[in-house]
Amino acid sequence: MSADMMSTSGTGNGMLGFFSSFFYPRRLPASGPQPAIYRRLLKSALAGGAYYSGLLDLYIQFRDRCPAQNRLFMVGYHAVVEESGREIEAGMMPQQLISRSLFERELDQIGAQFDFLSIDQAVDFLEGKIHLKRDSIVLTFDDGYRSIYDHAYPILKRKGVPAVFYLCTDYVGTSRLFDHDRLFYLIRKAVQGSLPIETLLLQRGIPIDPNGLIASGSPLEITRRLLEICSKTELEAFMRLLQEKLDVQETDFPSEAAMVGWEAVETMAREGMTFGSHTASHCLLTQVDPKAVLEELRLSKAALEARLQRKIDHLAYPDGRTSPYVIEAARACGYRSACTTSHAVNKVGGDRYLLGREQFWENSALGWASNCSKAMVASQIKGLFKTR
Repeated sequence: MSADMMSTSGTGNGMLGFFSSFFYPRRLPASGPQPAIYRRLLKSALAGGAYYSGLLDLYIQFRDRCPAQNRLFMVGYHAVVEESGREIEAGMMPQQLISRSLFERELDQIGAQFDFLSIDQAVDFLEGKIHLKRDSIVLTFDDGYRSIYDHAYPILKRKGVPAVFYLCTDYVGTSRLFDHDRLFYLIRKAVQGSLPIETLLLQRGIPIDPNGLIASGSPLEITRRLLEICSKTELEAFMRLLQEKLDVQETDFPSEAAMVGWEAVETMAREGMTFGSHTASHCLLTQVDPKAVLEELRLSKAALEARLQRKIDHLAYPDGRTSPYVIEAARACGYRSACTTSHAVNKVGGDRYLLGREQFWENSALGWASNCSKAMVASQIKGLFKTR
């Protein structure tokens, strides 16, 4: 997805654990918006203090055991849209979205503090082949929404900023939508319409969630849980049932969930953008058998190489999920690097198949007085609010 946007950070012990649970609670308390406002104020104050005092880099060096060398960070996006609020109302997952104007402002903030690298330059750095002049950034885009061509690419081209786009090749150039986008849209409508989701799951023979998230969770929480517990067959049958109960037509799903076409991909590649694999079908590689893992990695790589007439060296694991076997499979299939969705400072000699990334969306750099402050952008990129 991403859900790659649905991945959650672990919490540590002591003060770091307190900050992590305070800034990233699993659910907002029922008492109203005040706790969220307090978190926003405290995060803004902490980011500003750390950034302007110079303590941010000292903290990162201590926490990540990273010496005072120039470091590589990676930032991940999904869908860049004209207006995120409008697309949220249309039923898109908020954590997938960033508005075009905010995206451009974030690029300016990032460019003022970091150098932009291509993914190939980044891997050269990790292998010790090149040196960085200062801390540097690789921009990545997962999934392959049409908006990467409509909104992100024109801005990147105009500013001369490189990026890598990880595509699910079974979807490119088709009218298909990702299961997580379809499911979120249907769950959101079901919750709004007070449809008994648990009862419908029982009708399909899917066990009720013992943690109660399906009964009382947000649409995002319910979507995440169903993606975890349902097989592909169960999920498709349940979505068909929801569509029938809610009288949802195929044309009702959000238009911004549409996939990019091959012609657009070829245009972007000719203009210098890099493309990588996000598997063929966006399956979770840790939940399929070894044969399927190899098939997903090989087929997507082959499809991209055939269309673009160039070698495809880079991979992003769907939802950031990987395992020792998946890593070895990626290496065996000829990938040069692979991205997770976990925080990590990428250093010389680091594992090229466990690249760390920070996922950005509309509210990622939300401070007290700005949704794109210099201090908050730097703090989020460098993982100030994350624990190891």
